[in-house]
Amino acid sequence: MSVRSRRSTSALAMAATVTACLVAAAIPATPALGDETRTHRQARTIHVSGLLALTNATKGEYDVTGDLVGKWTIPPTRATDYYNTPTTLLQKGTESFDGCLANTHRCGTLNSDYISWSYLKPSGRLISGGCVHAPTGGTQGFRGVRGLLVMTDTPVGADINTLYQGEIILDAKPEEKPMPVPNVRVATNSSSAKAAAGSC
Repeated sequence: MSVRSRRSTSALAMAATVTACLVAAAIPATPALGDETRTHRQARTIHVSGLLALTNATKGEYDVTGDLVGKWTIPPTRATDYYNTPTTLLQKGTESFDGCLANTHRCGTLNSDYISWSYLKPSGRLISGGCVHAPTGGTQGFRGVRGLLVMTDTPVGADINTLYQGEIILDAKPEEKPMPVPNVRVATNSSSAKAAAGSC
């Protein structure tokens, strides 16, 4: 009886193990954030804010801190003038952010269309400026992203303080293919260069 009991216990344990393995195999693995082969995920809205610091005026490059961490590039070569006078500039263009959402694994490239405005002194120094940015997609963790960001440029002594804030909607278009950085080049003028000291 004791031998038969041990065999029965072993058989039950083996059956339980096999069942557990079959159940585990049937559960799909959760894709990592930014995985290009990910399955559908529900859209999630994230409020972001922080600062931009100019690092290269010629290329339009900025270090980004706050809820976004990385590099923002607003190339003057992708800007088109709507309205241009010695003291007022209204432009549209394309841009990109390369980095991460702070304290998360959401990293990649985020592309945006923007409209900006700048008010200048006759000398070309910025009085004030602002811009709105509409994310149009991206790669990895920012694939299918949408939202709205607002930036404000304020002169502080010889420097310019650039604040960003707004909302990013992650996985707004989860079925969307990765969107690399647009390669659009248009002519610029002297007024565009004057406004390059600010992010907008």
